[in-house]
Amino acid sequence: MIDHLFIVRHATPDRNSTLNYKVPPGPGLSDLGQIQAKAAAMFLASSDLQHVVVSPLQRALQTGSQIALHNRLMYTIDDRLAEHRDDESRDDVSRRVIQSIASLDKSPYQRVAITSHGSPIRALLVHLSDGLLDLKPYETAMGNPAPPAGIWGATRNGPRWTLSFLFEPDSGDWDRRKQPLMQDGLQLGLQSI
Repeated sequence: MIDHLFIVRHATPDRNSTLNYKVPPGPGLSDLGQIQAKAAAMFLASSDLQHVVVSPLQRALQTGSQIALHNRLMYTIDDRLAEHRDDESRDDVSRRVIQSIASLDKSPYQRVAITSHGSPIRALLVHLSDGLLDLKPYETAMGNPAPPAGIWGATRNGPRWTLSFLFEPDSGDWDRRKQPLMQDGLQLGLQSI
């Protein structure tokens, strides 16, 4: 059962690529993205990770492979962590991301990093917080719940999850406004997934 989940948004992709952004393989990382991915990997190097799970799109694969490399781990590709496709509703994305985490919860791993995309990460954060987490203070200009290579942490406390924003690479293009992840003195969380 997972007790620590590190939720990583892929690093900055190559926006000059002619590859379709939402269809595998999609664009890889830009030079800045490579630096951000390494910074995220170094941040997680002391986190005692046991497994890394990544979206099949190249930008998430490259970010996740850096995390796996720095933690001397293998990684697994999970299509359910892929980018929000044009033919999917938000509920569709939410269902597949929740299924991915539920599968991981049945694994022997306790400390897992996943590398995904803005919309699936948003769905996961909403699920883990039972819809109580206000993501607006953490959103990028494009509405993503984390900057490129940004990392959210989720720690299970009994049947509840405590969520916190853990890491932002020094990209200089995202003004995060910190706020406590508490409401009315109650820890955000929900029943086990």
